[in-house]
Amino acid sequence: MAAKLLLAIIIASIVTVGPASLISRIVSNAGLLALARSLVQEQIIGAAGSNVPNLINTDRWLEVATSLDETNQGAWRGLGFIFEMSGQRVDAITAWQQAGLTVQDFVIWGGHYPVHLQRPEEALYWHTLATEFAPNSDVAWFHRAWSQESLGSWQDVLSAYEKAIQLSKQDRPTVGLGTIYYRKGMVHQWMQSPSNLSSAIQSYEAALAAGDFVLRTENADCYTRLGQILQWQAHDIDRQIDLFHKAIATDPTYSTPYVLLGYAYYLHDGDVNVAMAQINKALILVPNYPSAYWYLGEIYLSEGLTTKAREMYQKVLSLNPDFEAAQHRLQELGQVP
Repeated sequence: MAAKLLLAIIIASIVTVGPASLISRIVSNAGLLALARSLVQEQIIGAAGSNVPNLINTDRWLEVATSLDETNQGAWRGLGFIFEMSGQRVDAITAWQQAGLTVQDFVIWGGHYPVHLQRPEEALYWHTLATEFAPNSDVAWFHRAWSQESLGSWQDVLSAYEKAIQLSKQDRPTVGLGTIYYRKGMVHQWMQSPSNLSSAIQSYEAALAAGDFVLRTENADCYTRLGQILQWQAHDIDRQIDLFHKAIATDPTYSTPYVLLGYAYYLHDGDVNVAMAQINKALILVPNYPSAYWYLGEIYLSEGLTTKAREMYQKVLSLNPDFEAAQHRLQELGQVP
């Protein structure tokens, strides 16, 4: 646990309005202030079992507070953190339950602070706590998988998403099944190495069948990624076109399906003008979109217009020097990128 986040939570516990008696509140606030002081001194809390100043005295203050009033949620919350820092997770979870915490508290602590600060290890810590606090919560397992994505532990990520899916099917889902399947498909397609395109297709199909995406952009991207895989595999151009149209209808501001739709039209009937009209729509939305110029290059190359194709690949690399496919195309055309 990072000291700054924990300190903020402890301070919030001090000012929490609740039914605790005045004496219990005074005692618990003394204990919470002692804990906050130790965090300021230490800056960073160590691993479970490490010695943190004032933990024992703080523990006693808070235990007295809860004995005076069992409804003192601030005291129970503080005790939970002390137990957790002392390596007593079962006792910590019991205390947090007494404090009235919910799985959303752990999700918020894990998601809104560490992830936004590019601290996936800390996010995973809180989201793992969420799954232990509420093992039958689909939202806890979804966020655990989400935070694990940044760490590259793909089997753990997929297992956590699968757990979220099963829990969502058993009860009224907190996170839409469409969103969970979509994230699982993204892992199969883009994150794990080697990619598993057949599993990605299954996940995207399941997501679209469920239909309950948290965000409209996820729905549009799911149509797009499924069509993209079919395009990679040179399968069912008519369905590709249909999927890209559905993506655009779902989110007209999303540039990628316009590009892929244009290329699908070119593959379908070789109409350069129709293809470029779609790709240019993407460039209106995102003027410096490397993939749009890449596909323009592919069309020019197929038409035998190597000079124009070369210009497009050079444009791609000016926008994204690490675009390997464009590097390879220029090498094939006898030019060192």
